[in-house]
Amino acid sequence: MAEETINITDEINYMRSLIESTENQISSLERLLSDMGTTLSVVSSRDLFESEEKKINIGSGIYIDAVIKKPDRFLVPIGSDVYAEFGGEDVEKRLKDNMKQITDTLDTLYLRRKELSSRYDSLIMLLQRASQQPEKGKDV
Repeated sequence: MAEETINITDEINYMRSLIESTENQISSLERLLSDMGTTLSVVSSRDLFESEEKKINIGSGIYIDAVIKKPDRFLVPIGSDVYAEFGGEDVEKRLKDNMKQITDTLDTLYLRRKELSSRYDSLIMLLQRASQQPEKGKDV
């Protein structure tokens, strides 16, 4: 029974590390999705580019007045520090496609986290039951 308890403990620790890893992936992807949503709202905003003047934060709590003109082309990272120019509609489509892929990945990770948590809880209950049973061959 001692060997069985050690194996269960090892598996519990392994499940805990998988859950933490999954949580970290979920957190990173949720932040990325949020950032992409903000970018999409700016790129597709009509009001932002039609207004006269905006206050722009240049850091350290300092703002300047600026006029923002809608660009004809956007520089978009395509990987390995390489950028390509795309029109506004192409950027919007690209962002929406990427956001859909991230959402799909998040759905898969949410399901995985649920399955791992369920397995983890089952192992904890099994360990608790094993620790409550008297060892065979010993007088109680």
